[in-house]
Amino acid sequence: MKLVQKVLVKYKNKFLILLKSPNSKNFPNLWDFPGGKPKEGESLLQSLTREVFEETGLKIKIYKLIRNIKIKFKGKSRLYKIYSSKIISGKLKLSEEHTKFKWVTKKEIAKLNIHPFMEKLQMIKI
Repeated sequence: MKLVQKVLVKYKNKFLILLKSPNSKNFPNLWDFPGGKPKEGESLLQSLTREVFEETGLKIKIYKLIRNIKIKFKGKSRLYKIYSSKIISGKLKLSEEHTKFKWVTKKEIAKLNIHPFMEKLQMIKI
């Protein structure tokens, strides 16, 4: 099972979401939280803070694991670990993996074309 980590970056009661590039190998043109897969030799939290910095230019502090979500994609299972965080520093600048960003409320997220794991996250409880 592949492991993917995502983080909720919250600022003034809004969450940061990113629009995946149309060239993305997985889930192109869908809104998603920052994050990614760990590299060999990295701890889970090191990999997540690295991924967020690479994708957004933001340095974050991760607080806790919120939820584990399993989905199937192309016949394979994936485990998504979702964490909460706080911005420490940095200026938001997207990598080539994403084309847009938004700060949105929980209700606004539900109205967007979002990544499948986000549908299972149940943002109301977060």
